[in-house]
Amino acid sequence: KAKHSNEKLLKVIKNPITKHLPPNAQIIGTSKTGELIDVHQWIPTNYINGKFKKDKPIVFVFGAHPHGKIQNADYIDDKDWVAVSQYPLSSAAAISRTLSGF
Repeated sequence: KAKHSNEKLLKVIKNPITKHLPPNAQIIGTSKTGELIDVHQWIPTNYINGKFKKDKPIVFVFGAHPHGKIQNADYIDDKDWVAVSQYPLSSAAAISRTLSGF
């Protein structure tokens, strides 16, 4: 709960996780073992070449980032794993780096 109110800040959800994602979203996984990218070039390039579309949501999946790919993440295609650093980052650092590309 929030410090000064009864508002819940976190909610545990049941599987499948895809039930909670926007329909038709493109799902990108982040991992230190994915294809190494520079987000400041990769994100705009994917909009220009049509891989990302303005009217289609993009979901980035973060978790277990310093340890490799998330286990049992079968909702992410093998070709859709990227690394935002060659070094193992905390999830907070990986999220910050990824969002700076937008």
